Amino acid sequence: MKKKFMGILGCLLIFNLFGWHQVKNKVEEIKQPDQVKNQEKEVKQPDETKKQEEEVKQSDEAKDKIGEMVQPKHEKIEEARGVLDKVLEYIAEHDSELAFGEGQLLDAELGVPRFETVPISEIKHFEDKDVVEGFIVRPVVGVEDPYLLIVVEAVDKSASENLNKAMGKVKSDQQAQFRDADILTKYRINDNKTTRQGNYLIYVTWEKSEEIVKIFEQHVR
Repeated sequence: MKKKFMGILGCLLIFNLFGWHQVKNKVEEIKQPDQVKNQEKEVKQPDETKKQEEEVKQSDEAKDKIGEMVQPKHEKIEEARGVLDKVLEYIAEHDSELAFGEGQLLDAELGVPRFETVPISEIKHFEDKDVVEGFIVRPVVGVEDPYLLIVVEAVDKSASENLNKAMGKVKSDQQAQFRDADILTKYRINDNKTTRQGNYLIYVTWEKSEEIVKIFEQHVR
């Protein structure tokens, strides 16, 4: 009886061990797809990283292109303003009543603006499509001086021709405003000068206009 019992017990142990291995193998088979997925993720991960790197690179390239489009415009504005400042500095140096400061011609004694510097759009004859940037220097409101200075940069050669014609209209307007020759004689203004160099133009109604034009030509690139 004891031997029979031991035999049955041995069979049960063998069955259990065999069954356990089958269950373990089934579990491994179930787990295997997840392992494959994880391996696929590991394989895909470098591709995703590469994709992200490409997106960053494209974003940087787009920023660079925007910078290239904006920067030339900004540089041109600085050049136009720089040319004007050189002209104003010259005027102030040769007129004891004037001083140059903060981009304007000031009263040397009082330190207040005698002339204002405004965008070229303040004069109706100039079309925005033709202008990169331009400035007008004129007496402050309430002062009836015939002085006028315009520095402008054209978009291209065709635009510079349009602006040159506009300068002629400005001259006609100014002459109509100051028909009395005594006014021009009083301010020692002999002529209105208009000069074009490259895409830059200058219009001068000022004392020593020829010298002012020379300063303009020296500083235009």
